[in-house]
Amino acid sequence: MFIKHSLIRGEQEGLLPLNRGEQEDLLPLNRGEQEGLLPLNRGEQEDLLSLNRGEQEGLLTAEQEGLLPENAAIVPPLLRGVRGDLPPIVPPLLRGVRGDLPQTRGMVFVSKSSKPSATKPVTNTTYLCDRFRIRLVPSCQILHYCHQRPAIPGQEMGIVEDATEDLPFTSFECKTLAEMYDVPAEQRLQGRNATVKSYQTLAQQVHILHSSHHAQSNFMKPLESQLRLADGPLTLGQLFTPGWRMPNLSEVFASACEVNFTVTKVTDDLLSLATGFLCAGARSVVSTQWSVDDLASALLAIFYYDGRRSGMSRCQALQQGQIKLRNLTGKEFADNYQTQLTEHLEQKLKEAKAAKQNAKDQGDEEELDKWVTIVDKFEIQQKRLESLSKEDFPFAHPFFWAGFVSQGI
Repeated sequence: MFIKHSLIRGEQEGLLPLNRGEQEDLLPLNRGEQEGLLPLNRGEQEDLLSLNRGEQEGLLTAEQEGLLPENAAIVPPLLRGVRGDLPPIVPPLLRGVRGDLPQTRGMVFVSKSSKPSATKPVTNTTYLCDRFRIRLVPSCQILHYCHQRPAIPGQEMGIVEDATEDLPFTSFECKTLAEMYDVPAEQRLQGRNATVKSYQTLAQQVHILHSSHHAQSNFMKPLESQLRLADGPLTLGQLFTPGWRMPNLSEVFASACEVNFTVTKVTDDLLSLATGFLCAGARSVVSTQWSVDDLASALLAIFYYDGRRSGMSRCQALQQGQIKLRNLTGKEFADNYQTQLTEHLEQKLKEAKAAKQNAKDQGDEEELDKWVTIVDKFEIQQKRLESLSKEDFPFAHPFFWAGFVSQGI
């Protein structure tokens, strides 16, 4: 797995070890107090890690895993890329993705030099997450806040899904989770019902919030990073306000793009939408570091909650879900998921074509343009579904699974 370090409170540039004894307290490694884990002087770091904000291109490989303590908490990569007023990331892991770019839950821009090309299956590669369960924190202060909050015993789930109605597989994902957790209809905000106000009400009522839709990071103005809802954005700035306290919220799974992507000079802490949820009251957040694939995200979320229901911790459930997704063969995909997904997408396409025709009949050009684009997207995904079963390991590339990270406790 590709891991880089970012600055945590200025001097705390080292690994933050977990599980001293039975306690999961983070202890920052200061310069000169390295405890034999990592060399922290600049000359010795060059072959292992780069810790400057402007030089965060160093990666941890499998060969370097022996330098890390068990259950080490690693700060996530801060992938860079600027384009337009609201700069999205350009995931380096897109290099090597087979075929056309997949449908994502955010924006992906790929340079000419990064055009996806065929690659060999990478399931035999050993990644850091194969040997360690990884948990992140934006800062030691936020970790302290999480530890101070009492445990939430409830398992009541709320779901926010596809607020813009243009994601082909999100509703399949959320329907599956709703059946797993017996989510009542009033706690499942679908499409245009997923407004900012209804999101706030739901988040203050439930113990588990599954949030599956578009999102976008703004690292030039991080407080304007947003979840895209039906009636407008929910920004990081709003999550930091007193009106968005969520005292009953145990965990959030933000199955959307760039929820944990940030680069800011405002603070040494990681200032992302995931940080906002932790500050608002959530004990744990599963979030993303780049524009994630819609289909892969749907399957990973299902695998994650299967693990949680079997008794796994959050970071263990994510670890095992990622391993299961990348090792999923084309035959297993065809046998277990392709038929259901094809039927689901056919129904989505039928509804989209009806909405397109309705907009045309009413002479609503803006609505018509929206549904023309959605129909085109869904038809592309139909062709993709047909081809996935022919691949050895359709989701083996790290682009499909490595962007998800577990934060908090």
